[in-house]
Amino acid sequence: MLGELAARDASRDVARGAVRALGRIGGPGAYVLASLAEPPRFRRHIGDELVAALAGCPGAVAVAALAGLAVSPEVEDIHLPATEALADRRSPDCVAPLAALLTAERSTYLRDPALRGLAALDTEEADAHVIAYCRTNGLASETARAALREVADRRR
Repeated sequence: MLGELAARDASRDVARGAVRALGRIGGPGAYVLASLAEPPRFRRHIGDELVAALAGCPGAVAVAALAGLAVSPEVEDIHLPATEALADRRSPDCVAPLAALLTAERSTYLRDPALRGLAALDTEEADAHVIAYCRTNGLASETARAALREVADRRR
């Protein structure tokens, strides 16, 4: 019912409220929220609420939905908030989508939050992506230097 309200209700306020309610449900609501993130059902005016709701849901379904929003050409205005939500999760489930954003051609502006997110994860796999990125792209940006410093400080 909430998913249908979010997907179809003519009132933006009702749709946003339905998305927020689904987010408060948590894990079980993630499946419905993920379906709302798919291009055929995505509604631009609920994008921010959708990212926030997914950010609060545990599990791989929410991570996959956020990762999809971070790269979907249909929802370009949501790319940055979705990437930041992935980075803020500090979950090993986010390593692959954040690492993919480091190398994506179209999303150079997403590299800084992805790099920060990987550096904060404190896993071997995430650290390897940070190191590889810095080796390949250098340390010209403050974000790259900070990420590498964070990894190096943990390894002392």
